[in-house]
Amino acid sequence: MRKISISNYIGKKIIGLYGLGMSYSDNQKYIDEIHDFEVSDGILSRIKAKYYLKLKNSLESVYSFIYLDAMHYKFRVEGQVKFKAIYSVLGVTMKDQKEVLGIYFANFESSSF
Repeated sequence: MRKISISNYIGKKIIGLYGLGMSYSDNQKYIDEIHDFEVSDGILSRIKAKYYLKLKNSLESVYSFIYLDAMHYKFRVEGQVKFKAIYSVLGVTMKDQKEVLGIYFANFESSSF
């Protein structure tokens, strides 16, 4: 079993929450409620900067095409049928390689999402 440090674990959680559109205060509330400790704005900024550089270096700066798509699924939750939209964002590099740029979940499809 691979060991993971608590800072890497929390860092990945925080970046995931940013990816879902959560703000600094949303991140702080989540960490406090779920993991029972407080993080400052400064710590959040340093974590975001650290992972942003890794992400920036791993992705192409220019894509020849960007594909945006939404798939719709029905889920049964507590006896009720609910609809969810799952968005996928694919980029095609200048070398014709496809990269998954993101996968996002929403309650419905929207042009503003």
